Formats: sequence, C-alpha cells, structure tokens
Amino acid sequence: MPDWVNIYKVMKTSKTHSKYLKKIAKAINSLLKKPVQEFEKEDYHKLRVGIKKLNALLDSVKFCSKNFKRKKYFKAFKKIFRQSGKIRESQLEESTLKKYEQYYIDHYLSDLENRIRKEQKKFASITDNELRKKINKSFRKIEPFINKMYEQKVDEFMKNERNKINNLIQQKYLKPDQVHELRKRLKIDFYNRKSLGLPDPDNTIKEEDDFLELLGKWHDCRIMNNQLEKSITEKGVDPTELIQLLKIDAEILLDAENLFKEINTSLATKSLVASAQPSPG
Repeated sequence: MPDWVNIYKVMKTSKTHSKYLKKIAKAINSLLKKPVQEFEKEDYHKLRVGIKKLNALLDSVKFCSKNFKRKKYFKAFKKIFRQSGKIRESQLEESTLKKYEQYYIDHYLSDLENRIRKEQKKFASITDNELRKKINKSFRKIEPFINKMYEQKVDEFMKNERNKINNLIQQKYLKPDQVHELRKRLKIDFYNRKSLGLPDPDNTIKEEDDFLELLGKWHDCRIMNNQLEKSITEKGVDPTELIQLLKIDAEILLDAENLFKEINTSLATKSLVASAQPSPG
C-alpha cells in the first residue's frame, strides 16, 4: 500500500477521533465551570456520561498505541467520576423511594437528603481550579496519541470488542456478574460507535441499544438494593420505618429478579445474537 494511502487513513481516523475528543472535553469543562450549587440532577449524570465516553475512547487509543499511559491520563477524571457517582446513586435512591407514597419513611428521606448535601459539598471541594488544570492537561496529553490512530487498528479494536460481547451473549444464560460485564462491554461499543459516527446498519443495532436500556433498569434496581441494605445495616434507620423500608427493598429486589429473567430471555433471541457478530473483513 502506498505511503500516501496510509497517511490519508491516519489523517481521516485521527480527525474523526480528535473532533470527538474535543466534543467530550467541551462538555466536561462546561459542566465543571458551572457553580456546584447550581448543579441539577441531570448535570451529575451528564458529567458521568462524558467521562464514560472518554473512558471508552481511551480503550481504543490504548489498543492502537501500547505506549499510551491510560491510567495516568485518566487519573484526574477518576475522582470526580466516583464522587459524582455517589451523588447520582443517592439521588436515584431518593427519587425511587418517593414513588412509594403508601409508605411513611419521612425520617429516612430526610437523612438521605442530608447525605446528598454532604456528598455534594465533597464534590465541590475536589472540583477546584487545580483539578480543572489537571483535566485540561490530560486532554492535551491524549491529543497526540489520537493523531496517530490508524483506521485498520481501530477496526481491529472494534472487532475485538464485538467478539467479547458475542462470547458473553452466546452463553445464553448469564450470571449477575456476567450481565454487569456485558453491560460494560456494550457501553464501550456504543460510545465508540458514536465516536466514529457509524450509521446503524440495520435494526439489530437498535435492538441492542434497546437491550442496553433493559440492562440499565436492572442495574438501577441493583444499586437501589445495595443502597437500602447498606443504610439499614450500617447506618441504622428509625425503628418505626424499618419494616416499611424492608418491604420496599423486597419489592425492588423482585423487580430486579424479573428484569434479570427478561434479560436472559432476550439473550436467546436471534436478532440480538446476530447484532453481536463482528463485521466481516
């Protein structure tokens, strides 16, 4: 293959990924410039999604360049990702519990609101100018590796990811930890498809994206169970509300079990299996 063809392929691939990286950087920086006291629930979600997109992109960068120091360049994002995750999970718990109007759990909800405010203050303390400088420095360090990405290596990475997804799906019945792994792999694939601007070839990808929503609902139920059980066993709750909280926990656990069955039923469908097949060539 002539050198000019290789150069063109590198330029084309790097331009696409560079544009995507800048889009992610703009979204994250825009949120971090916003006063924390003005943060809404959706802002924490958007921040985490932005970091997840970056994380998925860095997987492909690492695959294309073995010298890429992935952990080092992601370190600045890790702390705010975890802290915003704590807030997001507590907010999810709060919004879910408020739907159970038939139960009196006012004391628990009040304690939960206090916990959220505490975590928000911690988030505000770590998202200072120093952290923003580190984040922008990381973006600058990542850019040169993006500029060296080669189309053939990116295709190879995408196929490898599809094979990992396919290996999980072909098992038909998955255990909870395997479902978590499948969700993680599908998210990486989803975000990297978006980074490449790949059009959906057919309905199989849409069905897979719909499947991701199902996985997300199951994941949220699992978070809720963990949050409630941790609060009940570690933090303690008002004795007058304990039985009601245990009833809510049991209802959410049942929802999680039903969603888990639905997930494994969906895995048996041919359309989803077909969508996980790596593209030819």
